[in-house]
Amino acid sequence: MHQNDVNGEPCGIAVGFFKTASRICTELKEQFMEPVTNIACMDFGRCAWRTESYPEYKGGRKKPEVHDFLPQMAALEQALPHFGFKVIKALRVEADDLLGVASYELEKRTDEPLCILSSDKDTYQLITDRVAVYDFGTNLIVNEAKATEILGIPPNRLVEMKALAGDSSDNIPGAKGIGQKGALEILNTYPDLQALLHKLEFEAPPEKGVLKKLAASIADVRLAGKLCTIAQTPEQLWTEEARVEVEKVVKWAMGPPRAPLDDMVLEAYSDLWRVRDAETWKYAFS
Repeated sequence: MHQNDVNGEPCGIAVGFFKTASRICTELKEQFMEPVTNIACMDFGRCAWRTESYPEYKGGRKKPEVHDFLPQMAALEQALPHFGFKVIKALRVEADDLLGVASYELEKRTDEPLCILSSDKDTYQLITDRVAVYDFGTNLIVNEAKATEILGIPPNRLVEMKALAGDSSDNIPGAKGIGQKGALEILNTYPDLQALLHKLEFEAPPEKGVLKKLAASIADVRLAGKLCTIAQTPEQLWTEEARVEVEKVVKWAMGPPRAPLDDMVLEAYSDLWRVRDAETWKYAFS
């Protein structure tokens, strides 16, 4: 989306984000899920431990086509608090990991239902009986049953699926020659992938079939599983900075209820294109 403010500065990414947020909040209200606490997790540099473990991680990704992508993302981050969002980011820690830990901590400390807004099916691994994913690519609220229907396996086995089949979007190969179909065959036959890998390590490899291919790719499967796992406890985060940032936002989220997000978005996003600097943000959205 190409859109400029009155100073000629691009702000299309922020406008698009808040228009989408407004639509989603309206749809969630129709499903009797009215969001009152809102957290935005943002990337801040490439994930340190994943690129150190596997230098080719996300190696095939193209740079954003928007030439001013980074300044626009900075403007979006500046605007988010004025729409009732708390932002979590930490240097060289992926947004997915921050999201996973925040979700885990809030589920542990509260009795409230949680909804993750994402079109990335990787987040399905975070689904529990109280955590759903609103997939705004398909406009579906995905719970455990729906995720199982979509994936062909329960969401808590998604990491095993990706370990076997790989993830081309992140340049993670998985087991050679198995693919999605072979991964489903293995997971629907064997209830514990780690136990199966351990067994294949110490027995003569099968003569044919997917288990022969798996036996030849055990190290790749274990690495892929590690890379594809979203952090869910503070100890799994790469840095102390990340742990501190998540804890601050979780404590904020457990505070008193706030105004519904869609009310703030509907009142404010149409004026977003007119503003740019920090003082104008504050004036427009206060």
